Amino acid sequence: MINEVVITGAGRGIGHALAQKFSACGWKVYAISRNVEAFKQVEGVIGLQADLTDSKQLEDAVHKIGSASKASAFRVVINNAGLLLNRKFEDMGREEFKKMQAINFDAPFFLTQKLMPWLEAANKGHVLFIGSMGGFQGSSKYPGLSLYSALKSAVAGLGECLAVEYSNTNIRFNTICPGAVDTEMLQEAFPGFVSGVSAEQMASFIYDFASSGYDLFNGKIIPVAGANP
Repeated sequence: MINEVVITGAGRGIGHALAQKFSACGWKVYAISRNVEAFKQVEGVIGLQADLTDSKQLEDAVHKIGSASKASAFRVVINNAGLLLNRKFEDMGREEFKKMQAINFDAPFFLTQKLMPWLEAANKGHVLFIGSMGGFQGSSKYPGLSLYSALKSAVAGLGECLAVEYSNTNIRFNTICPGAVDTEMLQEAFPGFVSGVSAEQMASFIYDFASSGYDLFNGKIIPVAGANP
């Protein structure tokens, strides 16, 4: 049986590198993104165009995954999609707040909820939330990232709670908290900032953890940074 993985935010950055890594290692990949053009010619990758903040599009994506899925011994969900806005606390408007919350917390919450039957049907299921060092307790905090960091902290807490709630099942829940990674999202929020970690490097670590961490970790929040950020 082939292993299967769902990756959100797969159109660019870490998500795109993850889709390529899993595909190269023989996994069947469901790559969810607003833009799936990059996956049309990639073997083993099913591109699913969806805005996960839209409940109808989220439902459609889950339905397509169920329809295309085959019997699988191991299924993984990587909640990678995110939005990073560099805003002073007093300048954050309500609409920007709602958009940040919808992408960084609501989307992984409801997608994971809808995919629970799919995960339970496999011999093993592993849900990964991609958090941030900014949301890791005790890490350095930075101006302009109050909402982003708070939401990443919340999604890490969700992972801890779900690990307890589903402790008697075949599903594990963990959170990876990367430091700064050289992606388009980082450059858009912090033009000119240079990170020594590439999207491909972080994707390789996440792939290894997703595929091997199931037996060793549950409900854990893993910081991944040689420095902070």
